[in-house]
Amino acid sequence: MKKILPLFFVFVCVCTNMTAQETKTMTGKYCLTFDDYSNGRWTEVEEMTLVRRTDSQRMWSGGGDFKFEVPADKATEKTIKKKAFAVCMDDTLYVNLHGLKHKGVKFGNGYDMAFKTKNGGLVFNENYISKKKAMLTGALAGAGGVIGGAIAGGAIGVAEWAVSLEKRVTYLVDSDTNKVLCLDEKVVPGLLEGHADLLEAYSQVDGKHAKRSAAVIFPLLIQSGYIK
Repeated sequence: MKKILPLFFVFVCVCTNMTAQETKTMTGKYCLTFDDYSNGRWTEVEEMTLVRRTDSQRMWSGGGDFKFEVPADKATEKTIKKKAFAVCMDDTLYVNLHGLKHKGVKFGNGYDMAFKTKNGGLVFNENYISKKKAMLTGALAGAGGVIGGAIAGGAIGVAEWAVSLEKRVTYLVDSDTNKVLCLDEKVVPGLLEGHADLLEAYSQVDGKHAKRSAAVIFPLLIQSGYIK
């Protein structure tokens, strides 16, 4: 675990720079499918705005940390929200969670930062998605009264409710099927093949939840070269 922690702090530093601003407006581009992404088929957008979604937005509709607005072209904005697979802005990739599923459960709306893998796929870090969590989110969204009012009003920490009991995990998307793979103890050893030191470090991590934590897995994938 000691070998993993310094890598995690590097990862945090890199991502903090990307997420510090609430909004950012500049030229960007989007693609509609994974195949478009793989083959470099992008549509340019002269001016689009990256907006960081609030904790309450994530609470009520699920999904990622970001959304994109195109004030001068609402039709393009709708396409990016509902139909695009990914957006590239300022050399940073963002994957659209709309339509993506893990074990049959949808992630929700919005985008998350994504990172290229050496095999041409994309990985992103997000809350663990399960049927149990989906049922809990739906119940809270319809609760109203004391619970709904407390969350909406900020009496209860929104982030606590928006994040599942599981820590964030790392997901892989590498096809147009809309299905994603959670990188856990069944998958990660194969991705670290040829890196005995990293495999040893991973084997020292205790517990099922810790072994699928993005704080553990993501830095290992960077050092192994799996993430480009």
